[in-house]
Amino acid sequence: NALRHGIGQTTDAGSLQIKAMRQPETLVLTVSDNGGGLPVHWQLKTSSGIGLANTAARLQQLYGENHRFDIHNRDEGGVEVEIVVPARTAD
Repeated sequence: NALRHGIGQTTDAGSLQIKAMRQPETLVLTVSDNGGGLPVHWQLKTSSGIGLANTAARLQQLYGENHRFDIHNRDEGGVEVEIVVPARTAD
């Protein structure tokens, strides 16, 4: 989505950043771009897109309330998606 809808929609040089960070109890995955951003009143629940809705549904199915899926415009432009799930421990 970040490639197609984010930086793929701009004629300027695009930037895409993917980060994964392990914290003591969680895994934080972040994808951000410097594209045009989301429309002002955009909401996942009213979006016609399939990919993000499927991702949200899968996270809910796998983790219930023990996850976070946040999509927002960045102050400096573009969009950031953050997924936080429980970290697995080596048992």
